[in-house]
Amino acid sequence: MTKIPQPRLVFDRLRALGTSPALTWYGERERIELSGKVCMNHLAKTVNFLRDEISLEKGGEVIMDLPLHWKSLLWSAAAFSCGAKLRFLGCEEDFLDLTDEQAVNPTEDTVIISGSVAHLEELYDLNLPAVLLALNTESLEPAWNADLLGPLPGVGEIIDAGAEVPAQPDLLTREPEDLSPAEESFTAAARGGYDLPSENEANEAHGTLLVSAARLHRRTSLPFCLGFFLRTVSAGQRAVFADCGEAQVARIAAEENAQILL
Repeated sequence: MTKIPQPRLVFDRLRALGTSPALTWYGERERIELSGKVCMNHLAKTVNFLRDEISLEKGGEVIMDLPLHWKSLLWSAAAFSCGAKLRFLGCEEDFLDLTDEQAVNPTEDTVIISGSVAHLEELYDLNLPAVLLALNTESLEPAWNADLLGPLPGVGEIIDAGAEVPAQPDLLTREPEDLSPAEESFTAAARGGYDLPSENEANEAHGTLLVSAARLHRRTSLPFCLGFFLRTVSAGQRAVFADCGEAQVARIAAEENAQILL
């Protein structure tokens, strides 16, 4: 099984990439390109927020109730860099029953990050012992947009993650954690039924690798793409994600001079 690289290696490689592209995201109507420096700064701000403002400690649990998106990728990478144990819900319409002991069962050390108004309302009503973060996954909307996504209950009870992170320092206030017990469970989740490129394969491969979200199961797309992103960046390469129609993937690969991994 391919191991996920240590978070500090990922930060070092992003720093080395500088203004060169590290992550390119294609949606149905958008193209977003983030350099190594931008990714590193975004990760650093998010890690600082999770550690210093939310008090997320190594070994704490972070539940990702988010669809695949460049924002959810970087938030997942930040939680992983904190040494958190990651769980992925996939932002399914049929939200898991949070009263089921086999489902979420959060504790006071749990952080739940969601992009769904309906799910946040359900979580709020249950009065769970967890920190609730609302994350807007619209690329050009950094803060939670009530007009776009609907009103949130309990002002002050649910934290607008996108609005809080920009004020954090651009550099890490502490070094990223070495891989915690999250490693084994995350590595299994990140595979999502597919193999990540090994370090040798990544080094021998084309400089830009592309993954088509349409070829991934919705529930496993975020954890797999997170693992792919971390592995690709650690090899000094650029990761391209195409969350659009299958017919567009070949065109995008040609335009980006990318090898289609999946």
